[in-house]
Amino acid sequence: MIFDWQSLEDRLYEQSKAIIQQFATEHPDAICSFFAYETDPIEGYFVLGFDTAENALRMAQENEQRAIKRRNQMLTQDWSWRTAHFILQVPRLTDYSPDIGYFAYPTYAQFNFQELCDFFESDNYPQPHDDIEDDYIDGSVQIVLWKVMERLIASEAFAPLHLSAPFYIGYQLHTDGLVVLRILNWPNITQTPHCL
Repeated sequence: MIFDWQSLEDRLYEQSKAIIQQFATEHPDAICSFFAYETDPIEGYFVLGFDTAENALRMAQENEQRAIKRRNQMLTQDWSWRTAHFILQVPRLTDYSPDIGYFAYPTYAQFNFQELCDFFESDNYPQPHDDIEDDYIDGSVQIVLWKVMERLIASEAFAPLHLSAPFYIGYQLHTDGLVVLRILNWPNITQTPHCL
């Protein structure tokens, strides 16, 4: 069974473009800071989420406070040196929501593609060669998402939105963290900062 990745890309692009326009119409005053997909390819779904600048900063602050509390608990033990690397890096501190589930509009729209489920369950589904190789459907869907994002940017699909500076675009694969693929609408920096 050969899967038609181009068809999936085309449909996801067209549907996403329509949803972005719909969001802009329904929420004209929202200052958007992030657009992302959340997906579990073997389940065949793609959820589109939008975050706002205000919500993103609030969620980032809450994430930092959780990290501070966790570090104070976990890095004060005799054995703390064993896990210091992990405890200090997880969760990552960012100025945006750490998970699409924390977005102001985390499940604004959902697309379902049954053919992904059918493909995963087929007898001809490619198996990874080793433990470090991506699963075929996960890796292929991530490439599709990258291509869709690039097409959305090239077609100026985000133009109807009121974008924060900066504006993030990314995805979250079912069990992984939020990935930033692109940053648009960079703030205008008039002077280059100099290190002392």
